[in-house]
Amino acid sequence: MQILRASSLEAPIAAHGALWIATANDISSLRPTILDRFLVLPVCAPDSAAAVAITKRIYRTVAAPHGDMFAEELDDDVARAAAATTPRQQRLIFQIAVGFAAAERRRRLSSSDVENARRLLESREQKAIGFLTR
Repeated sequence: MQILRASSLEAPIAAHGALWIATANDISSLRPTILDRFLVLPVCAPDSAAAVAITKRIYRTVAAPHGDMFAEELDDDVARAAAATTPRQQRLIFQIAVGFAAAERRRRLSSSDVENARRLLESREQKAIGFLTR
């Protein structure tokens, strides 16, 4: 029995049969002694058609809790505008963009909703966060 110690876990477990999965955006800084413990499977970025399909799926997960308040499908031009960002950013963009559309009583998101939401998120990321000192 091996005891694993981590900041949130201190429990005896039998880890001999465990399958460990790790992800990394860039493995160039990992030591060979770490890399040789993994089967490295590179994942290529989706092409533009796949990126739009992924974007539309993300939109549906954001729109679904609102029932029929928003169109079930996202227009292609709006999907292409959002597809230029990461899936995590897309989810946030759509959460904000549906608010813009709702404020104007529209069922469909527009490219400007997506662009305004993206700009809002960018301005938020540029603000410093921390403690004020004297």
